[in-house]
Amino acid sequence: MKRATWSRRMSTQAISKSGEFSSHHIALIAKLNLMDTSVKALQEAIVIRRRIDTLEKRLSSILRGSLPAAAAHRGGRHRVSAATRAKLASAARARWARIKAGKERNPFKKKGGLTPAGRKRLSQLMKARWAARRRGSARTRSR
Repeated sequence: MKRATWSRRMSTQAISKSGEFSSHHIALIAKLNLMDTSVKALQEAIVIRRRIDTLEKRLSSILRGSLPAAAAHRGGRHRVSAATRAKLASAARARWARIKAGKERNPFKKKGGLTPAGRKRLSQLMKARWAARRRGSARTRSR
C-alpha cells in the first residue's frame, strides 16, 4: 500500500513540475507496479500451495482410512508400556540375584593380570634395558 501511494505521489509530482513524465519516472513507476503485482502473485501462490497441502493430507487420510498424518504421528521418543518395564525390571533383579549367589561369574571381576613371577621378569628386563641405554649414552658423551 505504501509503495502504491508513493508511486502515485511521485507521478503527480513529475506531472506538476514538467507537465509530462520523464523516462526515469516512467521506469520507476513501472518497477513499482511490477513489484506490487509480483508480491500479489506470490501471496496468491502461497495461499494456493497451502490449499493443495491440506487437500493432499485429506486425500492420503481417506485412502489410508485413518487419521491425517499429523494426528497419527505424535512424535517424540518411543515409550515402553508399564507391563514391559515391569518384565524388564524383574529379569534384571533375577539376573543380579544369580550373580550375587555365585551361579554366574561376576562381570566386573578383573580379568588377567600379572603374577608375581611375571612382574619380577618384567622388572629385570626393564632394568637391563635402562642399563643398556645408560651405557649407550655414556659412549656418545665420551666421543
